[in-house]
Amino acid sequence: MNTSGGMKAAWWIGLGVLAALVCTISAVSLGERFGTRWDVTATREHALSARTVKLLSGLQQPHQVAIWGDFATLEAQAKRSVLETVELFERSGAKVTFSVLDTGGGGREQFVSLVQSLANAETSGVKGYASSAKALIDATGAFGKDLSEVVGPGMDELAKTFSPANREAATRRASAVRAAGRNLMDLAAKATADLGADPIGAGMPELNAQAVARPVRDALGLATEQFGKFASELASVGEAPGASDELILATRSVVRSITEANTRAQGAISAFNAAKAPAVVRIVDALKSPRGVLLMGPEEPGLLALDFDELFAPGSRADARRRAEELLATGLASMSSAVRPIAVFMHAEAQSVLERGRLFETLLARLTLRNFEVVEWPVLTMDVPPGFADLRGTAARPVVYIALSPDSSASGGTGGLPGAQRAQKLGAALSRVIADGGSVLVNLNPSVLPSAGQPDPIAAAIEAVGLKADSARPIFTRVTGSGGSTTISPDALALAPEATGSELGSTIAAGMRNLRTFAGFPLTISAETGVKSAALVQIPVSENVWCESQWLGVWQTPAAQRALIQPIPTYDASKDARPDPMVIARSVEREHSGQVQRVVAVGSNNWMADFVLNQRTTIDGREVAEFPGNAELLDSAMLWLSRQDGLLSGGTVGAIALIDPLTFGQLRMLRILALVGIPIGVLGCGVLYRWLRG
Repeated sequence: MNTSGGMKAAWWIGLGVLAALVCTISAVSLGERFGTRWDVTATREHALSARTVKLLSGLQQPHQVAIWGDFATLEAQAKRSVLETVELFERSGAKVTFSVLDTGGGGREQFVSLVQSLANAETSGVKGYASSAKALIDATGAFGKDLSEVVGPGMDELAKTFSPANREAATRRASAVRAAGRNLMDLAAKATADLGADPIGAGMPELNAQAVARPVRDALGLATEQFGKFASELASVGEAPGASDELILATRSVVRSITEANTRAQGAISAFNAAKAPAVVRIVDALKSPRGVLLMGPEEPGLLALDFDELFAPGSRADARRRAEELLATGLASMSSAVRPIAVFMHAEAQSVLERGRLFETLLARLTLRNFEVVEWPVLTMDVPPGFADLRGTAARPVVYIALSPDSSASGGTGGLPGAQRAQKLGAALSRVIADGGSVLVNLNPSVLPSAGQPDPIAAAIEAVGLKADSARPIFTRVTGSGGSTTISPDALALAPEATGSELGSTIAAGMRNLRTFAGFPLTISAETGVKSAALVQIPVSENVWCESQWLGVWQTPAAQRALIQPIPTYDASKDARPDPMVIARSVEREHSGQVQRVVAVGSNNWMADFVLNQRTTIDGREVAEFPGNAELLDSAMLWLSRQDGLLSGGTVGAIALIDPLTFGQLRMLRILALVGIPIGVLGCGVLYRWLRG
């Protein structure tokens, strides 16, 4: 037996074990001291996204995050993911501290102490706002008393001047006035009692002021409006030809009583509306909840409540951690930013598009979380957005217009404008905004107007910034089923281009690499030579994809029935097109009137609807977004258009791993490695062992 060879092998093995032990101890010590981690996973689930890192590095003032609730009731994986995210934020070295309070395990006292400290920090503001609420409630009671004890008896006297045929109706009206007064007095009495109730159990009843006073204000406002109209009606009765002197005097007395009471009540409403509610009062509903998430900063808005259930939503470890990171990061961004952008939805629909259920709820939630104020502009009834003097906004309040194209093929229906005329209205308003230098996110639909020899007004509007949309020919894809059947799909999956060739494109599309983006009836968008533009999203070119001129029949067929269309449209080189590349979203920047104007055009009108943003799929047992590129495109475009370039980096959605099927060549290589690589590896280990033994 070769003893020297065995000793040699043992010596090398011992040395290796000792070196590994020293390296491990050193790495752990350095990690504990500096809080540094290296994430080498493909999904980057143990590292913050580039956008979050950039945001945290820009925090100049300390911020606090409080998370409270009974953690024993939470799903274990969700709780673990959120706590891991909190640890990542703390290790980043940013000016953010976290307080995680388990109210089911002794953290209730800490939570009460937190609320008291928040209220004490704004003591004067809290008490002042409570005083204005009390004044409003008192004014409501006084208005009710005026109705019951002054206006009501005055109506009784007025009824006596009426003819017997009208006297009974006037008497009933007097009784109704007294009943309305009693109801307002009862409401004021109940509100006074509620105002003294402690909403949280922290010994601060003043925190209840807004929650109690707002319903009272609304009721008082409605009452003053109704009695103002009633006073006008009575005045016209007293001014009627042939009215007796008694009727005129009695009418004037009642009208004067109502007018004086209304004036006092409206003054109280105006004073309450002018009072600024402290941040701790505005979020009292969140503080009353047994669980919640609160962000605290040094400046306005000062406090921001987040959705606890959204933060702790069930899911796989990586996806839950990314969701928690995005929620916390966007909340901190809205807290720390001095910019409060305005998003103006401009459309040519007869009804509100924002109040239509399940259409843009997710979009509105994302904008609100990112500190956007949302305004609706129906161009059919308003020439300018409500409350706007300057269509471009200011540096602190930049305005971003979101133009939603109408269906140009739609009929007018009963008393409505047909789609073509609505498109003309929107096109005119959009052209005016662009001419004034406004920042716009334009969403285009296919149009029937070009086939009739008329320009598409929406596409014509963006030509002013050097973009051209082929709205007469949406992109179709030929799809071959498993049985060999062929159908046509107007829906496409697109990706951000690998390289845009310009810094402009790379800043917007940085977080969209390899993220699938959905677009229904997409349109190609090109840029004129010399225009500072960049491609954001494009559809891979193939022989099965083209721009189809005969699209209207597919457009008017319900989606569930499109597979039955016969004959299916086919590519016709004389009428159709197959451009390369097929870019469906572009950004453009230009100098305009001494300022920089930015526009993003997307050749689809449904890419940011709820049914797209909320679509989920399962990959390796993980529920992830089906089209993550849509959310990333929305966030990046709105940040860029609102001049918040500092937040433009890859978001958390970019960390979702998209696993494509193995190609035949990759599968063959894996089989070869399994059949040949393992035996060769075993043989190599044997040779190495014999060499070490000598």
